[in-house]
Amino acid sequence: MDKIESNFELLGATAIEDKLQEGVPETIHDLTRAGIKVWMLTGDKEETAVNIGVACNLLEHSTKMRRISINSEKCQNEHHVQYLLKYELQKFKDDFEKHQDNCKPRALVIDGPTLMLASKEGVRRRLLKLTRICKSVVACRVSPDQKRSIVHLVKNNEPACRALSIGDGANDVPMIQEAHVGVGIAGMEGMQAVNASDYAISQFRFLRSLLLAHGRWNYRRMAFIVAYIFYKNIIQSISQFFFAFWCLPCALLSIE
Repeated sequence: MDKIESNFELLGATAIEDKLQEGVPETIHDLTRAGIKVWMLTGDKEETAVNIGVACNLLEHSTKMRRISINSEKCQNEHHVQYLLKYELQKFKDDFEKHQDNCKPRALVIDGPTLMLASKEGVRRRLLKLTRICKSVVACRVSPDQKRSIVHLVKNNEPACRALSIGDGANDVPMIQEAHVGVGIAGMEGMQAVNASDYAISQFRFLRSLLLAHGRWNYRRMAFIVAYIFYKNIIQSISQFFFAFWCLPCALLSIE
């Protein structure tokens, strides 16, 4: 870019208004109250990603939340990343021992180049350990393939979790396909995310109803039908078993 895009004269510029949809902060607040950890994966720079995180209630002010920033300016190699992760884990341990009731929640802000260093074998376990204690994670300057890698990393190392990816553009397709459940938003970015998803919605705020209402009802229905089939098979088998005791004397009398 430095060689090709030089000595140009700017004739004009155009832009597309990019703002949060209605109900996004309230939806994220309800999801976090329900115990769901929300990660934001974006290709924007760190400053823009942090502003978006604050606007949608994913990040709180510094007085209420400790914001852990790990970027390429602080870390040149994986040893620097490992040192910062070790320091933050020890810092959380010390704060928790001193202030168990008033320990500040954590939020991790990490960029794409640092994420590549942290995904290596020696650093990966500490990164996952730090994300477990963080209330939210913001990954900025990440490519579509890195979004998929993050979802894959969580899926393989957290057996108890179920990953849901939601996006509205073609750059979100890899992570939507990688997650257990993929949700696409039909909007101005096209229909690529919708075509690759399991569920399609028109606005982000409908995710609250999809998860907390319809998802909960579906879970209860599935739990009921599993228990029903289990006990139905038991009753059918036990009835045949006890009926055999009644049939055996009758069979012996008929033989005599």
